[in-house]
Amino acid sequence: MKMTMKNQEKKVRKIRKVGKGRVQGLMSVRWRGVYGLPKTADDVEEVLKDKGELPLQVYSSMIKGFGIDKRLDSAMALIQWLKRKREENNGFIGPNLFIYNSLLGAVKQSELFDEVDKVMNDMAQEGVIPNVVTYNTLMGIYLEQGRATEALDLLEEIQNNGLSPTPVSYSTALFAYRKMEDGDGALKFFIELREKYMKGDIGKYADKYWEDEFVKLEKFAIRICYQVMRRWLVKGDNLSTNVLKLLTEMDKAGLQPGQAEDERLVWACTHEEHYIVARELYNRIRERHSEISLSACNHVIWLMGKVKKWWAALEIY
Repeated sequence: MKMTMKNQEKKVRKIRKVGKGRVQGLMSVRWRGVYGLPKTADDVEEVLKDKGELPLQVYSSMIKGFGIDKRLDSAMALIQWLKRKREENNGFIGPNLFIYNSLLGAVKQSELFDEVDKVMNDMAQEGVIPNVVTYNTLMGIYLEQGRATEALDLLEEIQNNGLSPTPVSYSTALFAYRKMEDGDGALKFFIELREKYMKGDIGKYADKYWEDEFVKLEKFAIRICYQVMRRWLVKGDNLSTNVLKLLTEMDKAGLQPGQAEDERLVWACTHEEHYIVARELYNRIRERHSEISLSACNHVIWLMGKVKKWWAALEIY
């Protein structure tokens, strides 16, 4: 029997009171401890046959719980059960966009990336059209697979399909540049994003929300650029010139890191050719901040001594 709206609202309130994590945990423990985790739609039926139609959040939470347990087969079994129930009971909730987005999240957590195409094809057959959450999850999956360029292509696809990228879309794109160790690309991407934001091309329907999120994106862009520069230095490929150039371009863009970021980059300067970067960072810290930590200062002195820049080391001392 189909639930009345009043009863369904009661169940939703009960779920919210218990909490998502509790729902995931309870359902997972019940199946694991009493029935064993389901592998087929029949296994799911054995547990849920007397439960009636539950709110959407319950099925979504169960799928997320299976993802946490890395039991994608159980999540797939629940999807098949939902399809069966929809056919058996006209009006029974079936797999919809919300459910499929949870399933994609379970694929990501299970790290069974070969199943992505299967899920997307199933969505298409069910007539479910992806939304921006779907694309954001796919971008994250592509990054896990080392497909950073394709993740960036998805951002363009979001816009081509008439959807509006969210802050998560943009932060995932920035992280794609981190994966590619492309600090220049990350900076260029952020500058273009900022121009769109200033023109009102993005964020114009939720100003306060976007105002806060844009500040986070700017800080994230700075962190990404510094992480890439650190990787350049640690790799030992004599990329000091690249680091100095990116620092200069960040200055032009008005991106000002904190003292902690500069000092962490100082610690990455360990090879002789890094001394010019270390000296530049030392000067920046002294000019922009009231003081420099003793450990960072000593590291710069050590590096200057290593390349026999005695006068420079003495000046810092």
